Amino acid sequence: MPDLGSVLLLMRILGMDAYKAVIEKRDKREFESRPIPEEVLSKVLQATRMAGSGKNRQTGRIVVVADQEGRNSVAESGDFGDWIKEAAVALVFAIHSDGGLRPDFDIGRMAQNAMIVANSEGLSSCPMTVYRQQELRDALSIPDDYDVPMVVGIGFPTNSSKTSRSHPRVPLEDMIYRETWQRP
Repeated sequence: MPDLGSVLLLMRILGMDAYKAVIEKRDKREFESRPIPEEVLSKVLQATRMAGSGKNRQTGRIVVVADQEGRNSVAESGDFGDWIKEAAVALVFAIHSDGGLRPDFDIGRMAQNAMIVANSEGLSSCPMTVYRQQELRDALSIPDDYDVPMVVGIGFPTNSSKTSRSHPRVPLEDMIYRETWQRP
């Protein structure tokens, strides 16, 4: 696995600014109805593959769902997922039941990598929690020994996408503690 310095150097060579991609990323649920070019989707998927995992188990898997019927099934697995139907693709994150003590942490790392790279490629994305995992496993033929806690919808943003007005972030000095929780 490449070291962080090599990854950052590669990002600079390719013209990607990691800090900018993270700071400017906003969850968006409105998409144009055009497909994502395969070379862009491949970058997003490669970024998910490069996410670390507990004890390097690498038990996370992704089902890429691009057809409308499949995205409809994915949307129905979440209570607030109708917007997934409009995404170009839904990335369904699955992790094997022996994925470690905190498998959702590994899935979160994979999903965040996907969303940051998608943002750097001019795409919008948003995660969705899966409430009915068995229905989703059945719809996509995912084995029962895999959990499917999360989906990420990705696509090109619409021109009418509202400018994101996210809630103000907690000031850094109110969020960060140094050495102990106590403030001087």
